[in-house]
Order: sequence, then C-alpha cells, then structure tokens
Amino acid sequence: MKKLFFLVLCLSIIFISCKQKNESDTSGRINPFLTPDTSKVYNENPKLEEYRNFVLMLDSSDVNTVSLALNEFKLKFDSLNPNLADSAFFILQNYLDTVEMYQNNKLENDTTEYEVLFTGEKVPESVLHFKDSLMECGFRIQLSDDVPYIVLERKYFIEQLKNRLSEPMKQYLFHVDIEFLTGFSDVDKIIIKPAEFIDRIIWYEKFMTENPDFVFLAQCEKYYKAYLTYLISGFETTQVFKDKNNLTLTEFYNKAYTYLFKKYNDSNTTLEIKPLYDAILQKNRINYNEIRKQLIIKGKIFDLNS
Repeated sequence: MKKLFFLVLCLSIIFISCKQKNESDTSGRINPFLTPDTSKVYNENPKLEEYRNFVLMLDSSDVNTVSLALNEFKLKFDSLNPNLADSAFFILQNYLDTVEMYQNNKLENDTTEYEVLFTGEKVPESVLHFKDSLMECGFRIQLSDDVPYIVLERKYFIEQLKNRLSEPMKQYLFHVDIEFLTGFSDVDKIIIKPAEFIDRIIWYEKFMTENPDFVFLAQCEKYYKAYLTYLISGFETTQVFKDKNNLTLTEFYNKAYTYLFKKYNDSNTTLEIKPLYDAILQKNRINYNEIRKQLIIKGKIFDLNS
C-alpha cells in the first residue's frame, strides 16, 4: 500500500509535520497551521477556527493527545450540520496524520521485533501492551513488504463520531480503511486481483461524481489518478505487456481491461482507457504512445518517467 501512494503522498493536500506547543519550539517540527495551508478556509465558521486553535495547542508527538482532540470534536460538533463536522474532521485528520507520522518515526528507531505480532509466535507482554495502547488511541500495526508500520484505525473514529459525520464521509473512511487493510502491493508486484483493482478505480470515480463538494475531494482525485496511472503504465514487475514490441498484454492486464469494459462500459474510466486499448488491439505502437502521452499532458495520469 505504501508504494501505491508514493505519488499520492508526494502531492497530498495533507502535509503532516507539525510542532504543536508554540512557534518557538526548537524541535525542528513544522506546523502546517502556521504556514500557507490549503485546508484553511477564510471567514470560516467560528467553531472551526476554535477547533483548529485547540488542535494547534496539542503535542502531536504524543499519541495519547488523540483523545483530547477527539473529545473536543464531540463537544463542539454535537448535533450540528454534518457538513460542518466534515470540515472539522479535515482538521482532525491533519492532526491524526501528524501523530501517525511521529509514531512511525519512533517505530523506525525502535529495535523491538514487532513482526512477531504476525508470525504466530508467542508475543511478549511488552509488544502486546504497545499494540493495545495504540488501539485505544485509534491506531494499529500492520505489515507492508514485511515491515511493520502504524496506521490509523479509521473504523475507530467512525464509531466515535458516527452521529456527527455525513454519510459520504463515513463511506470514504470505511473504503480507505479497507484499502489499507487489504493492501495493494507486496515488495514489487500488485497483490490484489484485476477485478478488485478495477473496482477500486471505479469506486473513486463514482464517489467523486456523487460528492463533488466533498471536503477530501482533492485527495480522492489523487488516489484515482495514482490507480489510473498504474492501470495504464503498470506497477514494477506487474507489467502491462509481456511483449511490449507487439503490444501483447499480460494475463493480469488482459483480465483487468476485459473486466472494466464488461462491467463498467459506461464509466468515464472506460472512456479514457478505450482509445488506448483499441491501439493495443490494433498493434499500433505509434497511436498507443501518442494517446498515453496525451493522457500525461492533460494531467490524467502521472508521468512515471519524469
């Protein structure tokens, strides 16, 4: 999953490094709330400004402060318009991402073998305590390429805030959580099935169409663009062509494209992919290269060679 979002994270609207106590903090941490910030809405609702200021005062290097941010959210946005709560969750998400970052920084310097949680071996009490303490704050440990790392337990926050957040927000958080649980790649190949790959892409397309004013729309657009890029350009050893000179598709991509055109024939994704696929069927490398180039120029996909 980490590799999937390499491009997304580089461009993400959620820049997650912050110092929280005050501007004179000498730790070297950067506070996104005190710098140009795309999440800042001028003339915003006073409750949002108050919540932003509250979160600003918290120490994001301490995972236990999550409960403070969560409780303040509940107090401020109880029984209010869900859209306002969604905007407040944008602020909370920035904070949670920052906490997550610091916990992973600590994990990198920790010599404890947390991999034992996934091997079936006897788990030391200290490791179990660490896992449980994270879960109490809404985080979990999982593996990526056999390396343990810490991620948000989004279902935890949905459960905590389910009566305040909008339905689209809950749908989004559930979906992203499932993606992180199931992963996308392992070492250097795609591990999900071709149909699941396509379903993920179409989920973002439909969700963005149905929720054009969603507070995390820019993030959804980047996830969609990253997935579409890998659908067109391949992902490391999971390549599009087994014979690039003759434009002969690999089994994985042949199944992916066939599934896309059969199940989602009227989707915008199909409209984007179909000319490229036709060039493949016609074995026309010149057209194929030109169409792919135009998709990059138009910003539809990332240029992995740049």
